[in-house]
Amino acid sequence: MTCYVLGVAGTAKNTGKTTVLRALMAEAATLGIAVGLTSIGYDGEDRDHVTGLPKPRVTVPAGTWVATAEAGVRGRSEFSLAVCDAHPVLTALGRVVAARADRPARTVLAGPATARDLSHVTMTLARLGARLVLVDGAFGRLAPMTAVHGLVIATGAARHPEPERVARETGAICQLLALPRWEKWALEKSGNLQVLGPHGAVALRYPALLAPAWGEELARAAGAVAGKAGLATAYVPGSVNSAALSALRRALPAQVKLEVVFSHPLHLLAAGDPEGTAQAIASLAQAGHGVTVRDTVPLLAITVNPFYPAPGTGGEYRAEYVDAGHLLSAIREISPVLVTDVFLDGPAALWQQVWRYAGTAGSGGRAM
Repeated sequence: MTCYVLGVAGTAKNTGKTTVLRALMAEAATLGIAVGLTSIGYDGEDRDHVTGLPKPRVTVPAGTWVATAEAGVRGRSEFSLAVCDAHPVLTALGRVVAARADRPARTVLAGPATARDLSHVTMTLARLGARLVLVDGAFGRLAPMTAVHGLVIATGAARHPEPERVARETGAICQLLALPRWEKWALEKSGNLQVLGPHGAVALRYPALLAPAWGEELARAAGAVAGKAGLATAYVPGSVNSAALSALRRALPAQVKLEVVFSHPLHLLAAGDPEGTAQAIASLAQAGHGVTVRDTVPLLAITVNPFYPAPGTGGEYRAEYVDAGHLLSAIREISPVLVTDVFLDGPAALWQQVWRYAGTAGSGGRAM
């Protein structure tokens, strides 16, 4: 049975991610579509541990498969058929198991922390019959999301209480997720050098770019291997931040044209500075350098939430809201994909977008 894996990632706490997950599960339950649910972290607590404000509960419909730490479901009457895998995926709360909700049930999510473990968990849920697997995630732990087939971003006033600033950042996120793929992959490898594609360009492999000094080092190495043609290619499989990219741009010799290939745009987002990263990449492109990614993930929709926790007296927080219509319109002006507030608009448009793409991907090969 084909199974589509959808990541739902919040740009910050309280951006409405849990509300989106609940809305998608409810729509699927209405249509009789079996759903699996897991997380790449921990979620489901009653109150935010920073603000103390109530959080939406992670409540799953009957028939949902949940992959979470065993302590969250073992011995609970709402769940049955717990599956303990022969190749355990471990969390701080214990090993991950899969359990089916026999009736609507509240659950805490504590799931896999790596892309490899997430792939293993989602394949287990698919074998159990899930046609749609939802993965709860956040920008602070994006790397495992490279294992999903599609992505929904939840953002809003909890990220920034200024709608225009949220819109600018969302535009940068869209730009990074739209970077083109590098198609000329490895023909052979030799030590730290890698020959990429039929043009025979020598590529340098750097695990990550997380400090200005690393960017400067890569620039020097690119100059050393560029040769008379002045061309070099670098592959960066790990995380990247804007400071290192800016240093790379400044330090590249004027006669060198560099093609830098990142493993995945989510590694560019994981540093938490989409605007700065997008600006640094734009600067590289304007100088004639190439910027591509080895793999990517389709951005299906952006959901917005006008709520934000405002600090009050005595260290307490209060619930505040920006103008919902203003927030929606500001982000819709810059977004190439669906932008919706599932509380105001209802879940139908989001569900149709997700399920339409799941059907297309299922026939095209990315779904399991």
